[in-house]
Amino acid sequence: MDMQAVVALAGRVEATISDVVGFDPRTFVWSEESPLTSSKAIVAASVLYLVFTFIGVQIMKPFTAFKADFASKMHNFFMFIMSGFFCFISSVELLNLYASKGLFLSFCPAPEGEVGEGETHRPHGTLVFYCYLFYLSKFYELFETILLIVKKRDMGDYRTKLHIFHHAIVPVTIACGVWGNWTMPIILGTVWNSLVHTVMYFYFFLRSININPGFKVFVTYLQIFQFVNGGVYAAIYFVLYFRRIYLAVPGDFSTLTYEKGCAGELGYMVVASGIDFTFLALFVILFGKTYGPKKGEKKAEKSKKGGKAKKE
Repeated sequence: MDMQAVVALAGRVEATISDVVGFDPRTFVWSEESPLTSSKAIVAASVLYLVFTFIGVQIMKPFTAFKADFASKMHNFFMFIMSGFFCFISSVELLNLYASKGLFLSFCPAPEGEVGEGETHRPHGTLVFYCYLFYLSKFYELFETILLIVKKRDMGDYRTKLHIFHHAIVPVTIACGVWGNWTMPIILGTVWNSLVHTVMYFYFFLRSININPGFKVFVTYLQIFQFVNGGVYAAIYFVLYFRRIYLAVPGDFSTLTYEKGCAGELGYMVVASGIDFTFLALFVILFGKTYGPKKGEKKAEKSKKGGKAKKE
């Protein structure tokens, strides 16, 4: 299938979605007024999620674990299909964005004061609309923890704790892009995260039907690469963002200031980037715990080395 056919297919999907939701997604503007995007809504959702998780674990203590096999299969399959859809449609729309605006302006939109008449510095358009729908799916993902609770998954396990932290903080990361008018991380985050989830939930689905595909380590590599990509993007963006740094001299005091080269509010950008690097570190630790030598193996290896040294 050539690119024109893919774009045509994306156009048909866009038209279908437009009919379903009742408006043209090209006119969509994502702001704090959008449902589940205000700081109060996100903080409330994260806190309620953590409280519910704690209460759920306490409620399940006297009960035996449920298998929940059918629910797991359906959830994994649904997440695989949904993630694949968002990965496809957001990737195609991203290529359309590059074609219409060029790579640089897509990557580094003009600062707020340089926006043309009739335009907005807010995240907007069809691609952002798909990103918003993907963002809303993150709230559905919170219910994934129910499966962990009823299965009585060990809440002290590193992977489980990372799962809970990840689900509690991801909406905040995405919302930082909205609050700070930082559009491209929202887009790249959607493309990369939907790709990771497509592969990951396909793996989970196969495991749930007793098929071991053998690419578990690849899923972890992909997760880590996602955050590396986010870190590289943030580093390049900050270089472009500070177009000119200089000393302003108001009266008797010199103040270091800067001229913006790209759109975005610095504080929100720093928070989002900090969360990305935190996830990178946590997933690298997960990789080490999952695929690195276990404590017993380390001791055995040390004993072998010690024994060899004595013989020598």
